[in-house]
Amino acid sequence: MAKLQEIFCNNIKHFRVLKSLSQLDLAERAGIGQTTLSRLENGKVEPGLGSVEKIAKGLDISPSELFSDPNSDNVSLREKLERIESLGEYDQKIIEAILESYLEKNRLTSLLEMKMKKRLEELERVRKK
Repeated sequence: MAKLQEIFCNNIKHFRVLKSLSQLDLAERAGIGQTTLSRLENGKVEPGLGSVEKIAKGLDISPSELFSDPNSDNVSLREKLERIESLGEYDQKIIEAILESYLEKNRLTSLLEMKMKKRLEELERVRKK
């Protein structure tokens, strides 16, 4: 099996399991037969463009995500969020706390920069008098 087809097959299963879908569930959502989906997922047949689009739509992802190598560092934000959603509640809370802290730090940094800019402008006006 070609490398790209192997990635495609593995990604169908990966996203299907990630979304807690059976092959039958995904086949129905994609509008294809379960046997066809099984053969695609197991690399028994090569996918056509129509099948790729239908499966991607059934998984609610872009077709390109079916061909993205999970071992590469180029994982989409959507896939990262889906991975987070598959974690337990405790782990999700930890990630949420980290994210909120990061966003708050950025907000405070922006406020501090604006205040410093205003103060420097005030000092410059005083200096020019």
